[in-house]
Amino acid sequence: MPQPTNKLTQFWQELKRRKVFRVIAMYAATAFILLELVDIVAPSLGLPTWTLNLVIVLLCVGFPIAVLFSWIFDVTPEGLKKTEPVKTVKEQETHSEPIKRKLRVGDVIIAVLIVVVVILAYPKIFKKDKVADLEKSIAVLPFINDSEDKGNEYFINGTMEAILNNLAKIEDLRVVSRTSVLQYRDNPKPMKEIAKEMDVSYILEGSGQKYGNNVKLTLQLIDGVNDKHV
Repeated sequence: MPQPTNKLTQFWQELKRRKVFRVIAMYAATAFILLELVDIVAPSLGLPTWTLNLVIVLLCVGFPIAVLFSWIFDVTPEGLKKTEPVKTVKEQETHSEPIKRKLRVGDVIIAVLIVVVVILAYPKIFKKDKVADLEKSIAVLPFINDSEDKGNEYFINGTMEAILNNLAKIEDLRVVSRTSVLQYRDNPKPMKEIAKEMDVSYILEGSGQKYGNNVKLTLQLIDGVNDKHV
C-alpha cells in the first residue's frame, strides 16, 4: 500500500512541475546580465549614479511577480496557458516515467544556469576587493647612490625612508615596509617579479646624488603588472 505523500515533498514536486525553479534560475541569470550591462553602459551614456540602484529595486519588485506568474501560468507550444491542477493519482502513475524524465532534464537545465550565474558573479563579488587592494598598494625600492662618495649613501637612504614614511600616511594606501624591500638592494629582480612577490601594483624606484648644496634626485613610478613607467 503506497505511503501518503509528505506535504512538503508534494509542494516541492509541485514547484518543479510548474517550473518555478526554472523561472527563478532564468530570472537570476537575466538580472545579473542586466546589472552588468547597466554598470558598463550607464557611465558612457551619462546616466545618473542612482540608475543602477533603480534597476536593482525594479528587479527585486519583479522577482515575486515572476515567481507568481510561473506558478499560475505555463508557456506551451500553443501559447500562454493557465497551469492545470494536479492530476489524479491514477493518471500520475500512468505517466510517471515520462514526467520523471522531463523533471530530470529540467533539473539539469536549472543546475547549469545556476553554475553559469555563480561563475559570472564570482569575479565580481570575490575578486573585486582584491583588485581594488592591488590598485592601492606600492613598494618603494632602496634608492641607488649615483655618487662615488659612500657618505652620500646615508643621504640617499634617508631620502628613501622619508618618502616611504610620507606614503605610509596616505589613507587606504598599502605601503610595503622598508625591511621587506631591503632584500632587493643587492638582489635586483624584474619589476613584475618584485610586484608579484610583494603583492603590489606599483613600484617606486629612485636614485640620487648630492653635490655640495645641490641635490639631484630621479624617481620612477612603475606599473608592476605591465612593467611600464607611469
